[in-house]
Amino acid sequence: KNKPTPLALNVKGEGYSIHDTLLLEDAAGRPLELSAHAPTRLDFGEVHIHDKVVRTLTVVNSGRFNFDVALLLRSPDRSAAGRAPPVTVTPELLTVKKNERAEVRIVYQPMSDAPLPANLELRAKVTNGRTYHMPLLGRGKRPRLSFSFASHDFGPCFVVTPKNGMAPVSVDLRLANEDEHEVYFDMPFLGTPFLSATASKSVLAPGEASEVRLTFAPPAVGAYEAALSFVVNGLWNVEVKVRGEGCELKLELAEPQQQQLALGAVPVHQQAARTVGLVNRSRRPIDISLAEARSEEHTSEL
Repeated sequence: KNKPTPLALNVKGEGYSIHDTLLLEDAAGRPLELSAHAPTRLDFGEVHIHDKVVRTLTVVNSGRFNFDVALLLRSPDRSAAGRAPPVTVTPELLTVKKNERAEVRIVYQPMSDAPLPANLELRAKVTNGRTYHMPLLGRGKRPRLSFSFASHDFGPCFVVTPKNGMAPVSVDLRLANEDEHEVYFDMPFLGTPFLSATASKSVLAPGEASEVRLTFAPPAVGAYEAALSFVVNGLWNVEVKVRGEGCELKLELAEPQQQQLALGAVPVHQQAARTVGLVNRSRRPIDISLAEARSEEHTSEL
């Protein structure tokens, strides 16, 4: 009576282990299995500014239970401006169901030619499981498309009209691909009444070059300016400035009275010579060619 009665409880449980495998895509697209015991370096290499490189991290669940994975980007050494590094991870938290796999996109898109911050690391933490460390390396670079000049001054050029027959002045701008990869450019220049531009080709393999012909034809006296934009690889903009001036052609006789030149009576089989002085009062040199004028035969009746 009133004696305590022992209470027996049956407790059951099942232990399980998480069977996770993380595969990181390398530069050649091959999967590389990560180890939780040593960091695996992810090197994006050199990437053109504003371009992007995507690497895929695949999480494989070969166990009997679902698990969660959290991805965290850690940068102990931030830049002086405190800006976040140009790396995005999507998604940052995911659930991997049993006997399934899930993918994570790691995107690097540099905004400048600076390298990624030192000690930048991506960590993948499996809930109640292991943690994987991935140091990130990479650097932005400008497409190495060289321009033979960044600006050009045509100087004074003769006015070109349909009536005066003057020829426009042209110069070639040379674009050379000094990069290890193919480079292409667009030239969204529609032309102006005084300047036109044509390119021999716009897609350049490594070591190739393209000639852009700039033709200046001022329609009137005055100063002219224009800016040509080149969009490299659809992302990087380079501007070339062009200027010039329209001027009149002024070629005069040093002695105005020599407009009519009398050679006098010349005996047969002899010659007569006269010197005519020409003065170039234009703002640029003039090329002159001399041609014989058609002679007119005069007849008279006595």
